[in-house]
Amino acid sequence: MTYSPLQYHSHDTYVLKVWANQARIQREAHDAIEHHFDGRQGKCENQ
Repeated sequence: MTYSPLQYHSHDTYVLKVWANQARIQREAHDAIEHHFDGRQGKCENQ
């Protein structure tokens, strides 16, 4: 299967967008979990 440069570029862009979105979701989930546990231990500085 061969890609034209344009198809390949748009595919790369799509993959990068998906990857960046996954990374953002994971980071937000990680922050939420840390925030949750910090709050339970009574050392949450944010609020």
